[in-house]
Amino acid sequence: MKDYIFVSDHNQVILSNTQPDAIEKEIIELLSKNEIEYTSDEKKYKMTYTWTNTDDKWKGYDASITVKITITKVNSNTCAIEFMKVKGNQHIFLEDFQEK
Repeated sequence: MKDYIFVSDHNQVILSNTQPDAIEKEIIELLSKNEIEYTSDEKKYKMTYTWTNTDDKWKGYDASITVKITITKVNSNTCAIEFMKVKGNQHIFLEDFQEK
């Protein structure tokens, strides 16, 4: 697993003491349960998914966002789960994470 390096204030990061394999499994189960298509690189703890916000206030706009999730090591006990918007509206990306 790669070390966590702070890159941008535009990403959303969660720190956790849970094992990376368990985190990755939960994320994949959640995406599958919600019928969200994703790609996964199991060797690098990296996933990418595309999601479309169906909220009425975004009608008339491209409400799809593509998000990359990377799990990296902070120290021997902690890992970082980083959510980075790859494509789409930054407002939708930030709003969705504030609601969750």
